Amino acid sequence: MIQSIAHIALVVDDYDEAIKFYTEKLNFTLLEDTPQSETKRWVLVAPKGLEECCLLLAKGAGEEQRSRIGNQTGRNVSRDGRFAVPCCLPRGTSRSHPS
Repeated sequence: MIQSIAHIALVVDDYDEAIKFYTEKLNFTLLEDTPQSETKRWVLVAPKGLEECCLLLAKGAGEEQRSRIGNQTGRNVSRDGRFAVPCCLPRGTSRSHPS
């Protein structure tokens, strides 16, 4: 049986800021940005050429979800929800991210 991961959810504070970070700083591709309600959107980004597994950017709703922004993996995550996994970074990109 072939197994794969299609989406990895990442809780963010602001959709547009997260899209800007991933597309402009990390050169990811915006695959989809579809409104789901007045407050929720289905936003998928992925490294260019690696669209099989992408990040689902999910806006934190409520205090409990917002408290998880920046604390989703235990490391390599900034307070605003931006993070970098070394295997997903384009060659030559620093592991550090803006604060």
